[in-house]
Amino acid sequence: MQAAKPSVTTRILLVDDHLMFAEALSFMLEAEIAGTKTTVCQSTAAALEAMMAQVVDVILLDIELVAESGLGVLDMIGVVYPERKPRVLLCSAYERPVVIARAIEKGASGFASKSQSAAEIAQAIRQVLNGEIYLSPTIRDEVRPLLESGTGRSALLGLMSSRQLDILACLGEGLSNKQIAGFLNLSENTVKTHLKEIFDKLNVSSRTACVKKAVAEGLLTLT
Repeated sequence: MQAAKPSVTTRILLVDDHLMFAEALSFMLEAEIAGTKTTVCQSTAAALEAMMAQVVDVILLDIELVAESGLGVLDMIGVVYPERKPRVLLCSAYERPVVIARAIEKGASGFASKSQSAAEIAQAIRQVLNGEIYLSPTIRDEVRPLLESGTGRSALLGLMSSRQLDILACLGEGLSNKQIAGFLNLSENTVKTHLKEIFDKLNVSSRTACVKKAVAEGLLTLT
């Protein structure tokens, strides 16, 4: 007689456009956490369809998807689940502390790095299911101060898109427009358009002033 399969107690929606990684992590999480069922989506549109079709306990969310930000899922959750909202654990190779802090301020329950093991990510899922905030050791010391002093930065953070925060980070590293375009896979004209918007939002007129203002406002951390 075959043993009965354990009933599903935790439903995880994994939103990641790297299918090989997502499917491997899905398999390992179902082995690590008893009673877990995972669904893999590669876009925010697919994630919305999956959320509307089933109850989800945890959303494991990549920050950067092809041609879009995964953080758009955070805005969908309140519409799909007006009462019982699932926990959202960011899981990404993208480790920008300001973007992570912004996502947590918008309702995410923490961040796990793709460099962590499946067992560590499983433990992170358990923690967020218990109502805790989980921060990967790789970014913990940088994100905590941003969260603790978050009230002074929330307004400006809300004005910046994740792509504009990427460009700010590149400015802080001294990259030219051409280098930023190559690094972020954008056209130089797109970079220039974003820079104009960033300058307007920060009320500055030069790259040097922009970096200085971004650091002062907590939007940028120089290393």
